[in-house]
Amino acid sequence: MEGRKGVPWISRVTWFWAVVLTFFTCGVFPLGLAIYLSAWVRLKRKTGAAIYAYLVLAVALLSGLLPTAFFIQGVQWEIFSTPASIAICLLWIASGFLLRRELILYYKSPEGGILEMSPWFTGLFSVYYLNYCLWVVRDSA
Repeated sequence: MEGRKGVPWISRVTWFWAVVLTFFTCGVFPLGLAIYLSAWVRLKRKTGAAIYAYLVLAVALLSGLLPTAFFIQGVQWEIFSTPASIAICLLWIASGFLLRRELILYYKSPEGGILEMSPWFTGLFSVYYLNYCLWVVRDSA
């Protein structure tokens, strides 16, 4: 997972290709990108909670793809769908801020420079923006 210049290799993906890959993977690419970036930071810093949050989101995605035949019959699963959807959306946003914090702490270390990331853009664009910030670091190093 080691990339050149202290950034992961996936930081070479531009905004355009990230959006194209998102469309072609039906929205799964950002989750894969987030899992990869959080795993990369966890390997570098030996700590971090973002990977666990993104893995919970991956399990939620996989459980959403299961046919209803796998669920317990007689339970009205529809009553859980709206609160679960809201919780998953909030977890996605919170995970983006967790990953942002871990990246900032990593680049404060002696291995790299200072990485400034806007909390507004992190909330709006999540892993796309975080990957873009790493792209800027890779080009400036």
